[in-house]
Amino acid sequence: MKKIILIITLILNTSCILLSAQTTATTNINTPFVGTWQWQNGNQTFQVELFLNENGRIRGHFTMLETNSNGLQIIVYKSNRDIGFGHTFGSVIYGSSDGTILYAGIDDNTVPNPNNYPGLSGKLKMEIITTGNCIGCSTTATWKVKEQQEGRFEGDNRTLNIPTDIILTKVN
Repeated sequence: MKKIILIITLILNTSCILLSAQTTATTNINTPFVGTWQWQNGNQTFQVELFLNENGRIRGHFTMLETNSNGLQIIVYKSNRDIGFGHTFGSVIYGSSDGTILYAGIDDNTVPNPNNYPGLSGKLKMEIITTGNCIGCSTTATWKVKEQQEGRFEGDNRTLNIPTDIILTKVN
């Protein structure tokens, strides 16, 4: 009987250690940023979808929606648009955080391109300002994008198409 109790205790202890290790492995400092964020300006809604890649780094897409007079949302532009043959554009947001501030690169591939220039790049800083830990409170974050000038063609005077200084609310 003592051997059975010892074996059961050993199995339970091993299970708890494995469960604890698995929980620790799935916890990621970038997790507070994962989800869908949005900003509304009149009948336009800018949405950002952030997720973790296989290495635990933040990746993402953005979409600008507009609500028409019938109440239907139409896509004005989106970063992961169809590029043909059943493929979509890859992630345009790529970075990592300290749990409160996300530093990332961002490619605005929605900028009009009359001269076949590449899309515009920027540096994104997204900082969580409220955490939604209170009843009825939503998590919000600043979204600031600074356009990069390096690597641009002479005479390329385009500007970013995406919002560059807004406050986003996490919606899921």
